[in-house]
Amino acid sequence: MGALVRRTMMQRLIPTVIASSEATTVADAFATETCGSSSFRFGTFDCAVLSLEGVRHDGQNVMVKLSDGDAIGPLFEDAGAPHSLALITLLEIALIPACKYVEMTYWPVSLVSDAWLRITPKEPNSSSHDKSAVDDSTDFVDSIMFDWSSGVVVTGRITSAVDHIRSGLKDSDTFVQHAESISSRLQGTLDTHVETVLLIDYLFRYDVGPVAHRKRHSDSRIDSLVTQDRTGGVQDVISFTHSEIRDVVRSHWCESTAPISMARVESHSTFGRRRLGVQSTLDGVRWHVQAVGCERKKKSN
Repeated sequence: MGALVRRTMMQRLIPTVIASSEATTVADAFATETCGSSSFRFGTFDCAVLSLEGVRHDGQNVMVKLSDGDAIGPLFEDAGAPHSLALITLLEIALIPACKYVEMTYWPVSLVSDAWLRITPKEPNSSSHDKSAVDDSTDFVDSIMFDWSSGVVVTGRITSAVDHIRSGLKDSDTFVQHAESISSRLQGTLDTHVETVLLIDYLFRYDVGPVAHRKRHSDSRIDSLVTQDRTGGVQDVISFTHSEIRDVVRSHWCESTAPISMARVESHSTFGRRRLGVQSTLDGVRWHVQAVGCERKKKSN
């Protein structure tokens, strides 16, 4: 992913959705529920794939547009069948214009529900009391909750301006610690904090190495994806409802002290089908939650 982004940035372009780890391969991002801070607008990474070329199990070469549901369906629905896809050789990926920098705005929140309100895009006729931090100029948004009563929503806007440059946010621990210091300063106020970082640093600010393999959580009543770390804390979950997210967050903080990031995932894309081989149960807005940063001092029992 890192190589792809750097190559497209040479042409002042980036993929619509970018995985948080530079080590994530394009193939893995396409095959999994890969989200990013632009997912509130573009969905998951597979939404950015316009077409693919590959080889079926019967040896026939194929090239299909992902918008062609009749052609795509048979390739993915019966794995191992002669007419199903055995190998992907080429992906055509949608790109959007990019500049060198991202202007970041930090909005303090004191509750998980406040973070949801800040992340949800404004309606066209919303009132002046709308708490959303997202408007038509927003390119990226997610939130970090450090505990139940302290967090920050971070919006990003691609820019060529170089005001308030911040450097050194090159890994998850550094960025999360920096965001927490800003959150602590802003808590209890209506103020925001604005700074500018390099686009490449922003895109991989949560990078902690190769992305853990995701698996379906068999106990879930809803079709969500969950990965847990060795402490029992959640590493990655994609879910539908606020109540399920609360359960996930509560469970995480019973076992772990690591902060969590939350991002909104739009269910539809102008670029084609939402998810290959997945039924309509995935319709509707979802939420992506992952543990970020390092463990703090362990909670006492």
